[in-house]
Amino acid sequence: MPEDLKPVTRKRRRPAKSCDPCRARKVRCDRGLPCKRCQRSRAPLLCSYKSDSLTGSSSRPTHDDATISGLLTVHPERRSPEGTPSDEAIDDHHSSHGLSQLHENQPSGLQPQTSQPQQPLTPAPGSLVSPNTTKRIRDLEERISSLEQHISRSANDSTISKNHGLCINLPRPHLRVDHEKTRLFGQSHWIHTLEQFHVLARMQAKPYAIVDNAQSETNKHIKEAANARRLAKSHESGKLQDIFPDLSSTIPTRDVCDQAVECYIRSFESIFRILHIPSFRYEYQEYWSHPSSSTRPFLMKLLMVISIGAIFLSDRSKSNQIRNQARDWTYAVQWWLVGPTEREAMSLEGVQAFCLLILARQANSVGGTASIATEALLKLSFTLGLHLDPKAIGPMTIFQSEIRRRLWATVRELILITSINSTLPLLISCDEFECRSPSNIKDVDLQVDNGLCSVSQSDKNNLDLDCSLQLLLLKSLAPRMRIVRQLNSNNWNYSYEQVLEYGDKLKAHCREMAAFFQSASSVQDRPSPYSDFHRKFLDAYMRMTTLFIHRPFLVQAWKDSRFFLARKVCLESCVIIASYVDCMNLPLGILDDFSRLCSRGSGIFKGSLGQDVISTIALEIVTQLEEEEIPGAPKSFGAEIADPLVQLSRANRQPLIRTLEHIQEQWRQIIIFGRPSLKQYIFLSAILSQIKAKESGHDPNPPIFDALKKTMKECVALLQDSGACLQIQGSADDSTDEPSPYSADLMSIFGFDFNALDPNLILDLPETMDFSSLDDNAVIPT
Repeated sequence: MPEDLKPVTRKRRRPAKSCDPCRARKVRCDRGLPCKRCQRSRAPLLCSYKSDSLTGSSSRPTHDDATISGLLTVHPERRSPEGTPSDEAIDDHHSSHGLSQLHENQPSGLQPQTSQPQQPLTPAPGSLVSPNTTKRIRDLEERISSLEQHISRSANDSTISKNHGLCINLPRPHLRVDHEKTRLFGQSHWIHTLEQFHVLARMQAKPYAIVDNAQSETNKHIKEAANARRLAKSHESGKLQDIFPDLSSTIPTRDVCDQAVECYIRSFESIFRILHIPSFRYEYQEYWSHPSSSTRPFLMKLLMVISIGAIFLSDRSKSNQIRNQARDWTYAVQWWLVGPTEREAMSLEGVQAFCLLILARQANSVGGTASIATEALLKLSFTLGLHLDPKAIGPMTIFQSEIRRRLWATVRELILITSINSTLPLLISCDEFECRSPSNIKDVDLQVDNGLCSVSQSDKNNLDLDCSLQLLLLKSLAPRMRIVRQLNSNNWNYSYEQVLEYGDKLKAHCREMAAFFQSASSVQDRPSPYSDFHRKFLDAYMRMTTLFIHRPFLVQAWKDSRFFLARKVCLESCVIIASYVDCMNLPLGILDDFSRLCSRGSGIFKGSLGQDVISTIALEIVTQLEEEEIPGAPKSFGAEIADPLVQLSRANRQPLIRTLEHIQEQWRQIIIFGRPSLKQYIFLSAILSQIKAKESGHDPNPPIFDALKKTMKECVALLQDSGACLQIQGSADDSTDEPSPYSADLMSIFGFDFNALDPNLILDLPETMDFSSLDDNAVIPT
């Protein structure tokens, strides 16, 4: 046997048993799933093991695997007489594409041959192959077979999508697991638009990239700001020492409560019909006459009404005083509703208190999106039979029937809002239950006398009846529920034609609402019963839903011109919503009710100041800047020439930039007032610096890091000056146990979870997002 054909004896490679992150960091791993080090570094989802860690065989093709695959793909006519591959075949193998490129460029060649069975891949007769090589050939056979099945399924899926019209695949939900909070980001969540902001997404293109001095310095300020935010939140979250403390003693004075109650009635009660106003006013008067004789259900409702109405008080000191108590009130009411005393709350008054609780949590930004509490509200409504029409239950007074129908309509609307905010699946369908809509009757005409009800005849066509806004909102409830069910379901195929159909329905409903408010304000000799708050809130709600349904196609619009209409609709919706806070001028000036709600609320109650509006407008500006770039030209080329088209585009962008700057300044003032909500302010600082750098033709990386460092320092100072956190105790390094050194991981503290980005989608980003510079030796420019 020739010396060069003798089988080479290779030493057995020691199998790796540590997880990938610990191997990259070169630290000891406890081999858990996830391991303790990945948990402490706030990256439990990145903890993964290669197959060779468990089975002892490598999951990645080694050099020998590549050689074997080359032997298997050589055509028989190009083999040498001895059965070994010829030199020409080997040269062709080294110049061929990889398996991933073959998947993209030649998918038909990997389709499974179903007409005739495939012959197993075996070495050519006479070739010298060791037993180890034979085993690897069998492994390759299994891997190729699995790949063929995967490509076949993908081809079938694409065929189904083509048969159903123009469709895209929705982004997959991302589950963020943390020791403090676990959160699921659904398909319609704004987190999926982060990958379009190229510089920010680049910060975690590779989770184990080398960190240079510039990014390390930025991380220090990020951790300091996160520590300040944590202390501010712990300072404002009071813990109840007693399940039912003396809540009556915490209620403000009569004059303050009177103002708060009236503020609630003129704002939310007209939209979400929860209370029978004459009955509530009567109980309210009885409470101040005999406080000790009030029932616990009424006290719970009163606390929530005051906490909601206090948002709209013109006196900011009184409003802040009530808000400090509202958190404890919210915890007490929720404990009464879902705690051991839940049986006491199983009544219509319990449902009223529950609805007020959900509104109070959203309006005061207490306790997150309230998705679990909303499910409990739905189960309580089922328990009381609100989903059934009163006529199907049995004999019932008109008063009871109307109250039940009003509450069921409100429960469905609150469940829909919670599903939008949380991006979780909708719990109910509009087609599952048959319950009539409430009648448009004034509360003063709907009276109770000894358990019997007397209803005077009212003109059902009047615009100023007490259920007019609720009925107006109910007209679009069915399509909006179908929209949210499709957005938050597990169906990945998303039809563009159906989105356009739903969009036309929402557009028509927005026009119907505009005509409604115009008719109500045009009546002579009588003031309009509705305020600008009702008009702005309902219109912003509808346009936010329009944004959510078009946003998945907005992300795709930069590479597929067929979705340009979605980009246009999203921008128009956000510009209209943002215009509702143009009069907001903190700390000076008097705010209107809608601006007060935006500065206090969460989710869609954040309205014009929400992250959905901010990210959409910012994405449009960044996309326009990228479209102006000329391929192959220097970055500063567009800034040096006086192209009239470029100048026109810049002039058209200025109103959008001024809108973002205005929102940024309002968030700065809100932080000064003591609200530790830093996400929007940090995001705007980074994006505005990126926009200015790209317009001037400079590299946006250094300005973004400078803006982040400056913003973090400023946030710490603002929170300290506001009294939200008395002092920053300890150093920034003490805030977390072994924090991750990567700024993108640290930014997840503020809600920017870059781990949510789909790596398959990142590969499809525009060419301006250069991931090739972020190799293992890449550093961020200083």
